[in-house]
Amino acid sequence: MAIQSIKKLENIASFLKNSGKKSFQNHALSLFVNYIENEPDLWCIINILLDKNKNHQDKMMKFLSASCDNYFSEYRRDNIKSFNEYVACCWFYLKDISLTEKFRGDPTINKFIGPIYDRADNEDEKQKLLFYHECINPIILYIKLQSDHFQNAVTVLKRYKILCEWYDRKQVIDNEEIIITNGHLNRYLFDQGFTYSLSETNVPSGRIDNFAFSVGISKDQLKELPDVIVVEGKIFKGRKENFSDVFEQVRKRLNDFNLLDGYCVIYNKTNNVIRLLNQNGEIAGIPYIFIDGKKIFFIFINLGADFLNSTKNLKRVDINIKI
Repeated sequence: MAIQSIKKLENIASFLKNSGKKSFQNHALSLFVNYIENEPDLWCIINILLDKNKNHQDKMMKFLSASCDNYFSEYRRDNIKSFNEYVACCWFYLKDISLTEKFRGDPTINKFIGPIYDRADNEDEKQKLLFYHECINPIILYIKLQSDHFQNAVTVLKRYKILCEWYDRKQVIDNEEIIITNGHLNRYLFDQGFTYSLSETNVPSGRIDNFAFSVGISKDQLKELPDVIVVEGKIFKGRKENFSDVFEQVRKRLNDFNLLDGYCVIYNKTNNVIRLLNQNGEIAGIPYIFIDGKKIFFIFINLGADFLNSTKNLKRVDINIKI
């Protein structure tokens, strides 16, 4: 997740919050919606949320078309059971009013927050701020929570790379792939606050090596998990096709569960430095490939003996992932 995208979103939100009511309704709201839709990292987060809550889209359209006496608080009471559903409904509401001229003006705010009976000179400002806190702020909070989860996953796997290369090097070198992925990586993720409850789980695209998620979530809630990480491990001894194989595995898992990012952990048992030729970028030194609105990261764990010798001139192996 690009940190700069989050900062810019917060700046736009600040402008939105501090704008006058007329500008807030007729311009600033559209600016907020358009920025998220045109920023790939942010839109991926929102788009997947909307896909999981499609059932609310038509309901929100009917709600907006109903009389002004029909307030969002009533819809929320009868239809919304979770924070994720609430955020999705906020977005559907914003998107519709940003495209439909007839809902601009006072009904834009009043229909969402309901009537304010305490009449005062600053009534417009109160209405605007209440709408901001109840409709705009939850969207920003959701995006930041998803971004924090992503940053945590990258940090956890970078620490796993150090663990393997220095502290558990011999253990990882001496074991086979299934023992490493289902034992060593499993235990590490558990120690980092993840529960490895779905080892070798059957999903529509096949079997998954390592599927970990936060403590307290049941298997029945699988597709609704807010904090889930997909990791596939593969040993590299010189067969370049391994990279495309593990990439395809992760890509399929992400599509199965409609997730944003996945991780390929490569246990490099050669003495060659791996270079990913068709990577789209790096985050915190971790290369990734962007496909279908999702990021797939590669963590290279270098276990060859020559990596311990600083005087060695290491050869490079170039990898081109088949997409």
